[in-house]
Amino acid sequence: MYSLGILAFEMLTGARPFLETSESFMSVALQHMNASPPDLAPRLPLAPRRLVKVVMECLEKNPADRPTAAQLVTALTFLKSLLPDSLAPGANISAASADDVTSCDGLLVPQIDADQRTEADSMGPG
Repeated sequence: MYSLGILAFEMLTGARPFLETSESFMSVALQHMNASPPDLAPRLPLAPRRLVKVVMECLEKNPADRPTAAQLVTALTFLKSLLPDSLAPGANISAASADDVTSCDGLLVPQIDADQRTEADSMGPG
């Protein structure tokens, strides 16, 4: 689950949560063991807080604090239900309208209106 959180963080932000330094591989390993990952919310201001929350929960140091696979599937299925049809899995992304996506630091982010964002934050799994 932790590794999936690392991958999700990098996919969503384009950066690894723990930066490699010129020091050594060991410094990165120590960051994974001891440092808290940077908060996703400022990097993804348009994303539903529920998505940010589930990724950050995957990055918890204590495995007992991470979601189970079933909890993660439930949360992601709920979030997928909020996507516009043009961005749903299997859809032709090139056919998505400009109203369906917005750019955030050069990344395309699904555009979710305020009502959906509120629903994602206050209801559903997670």
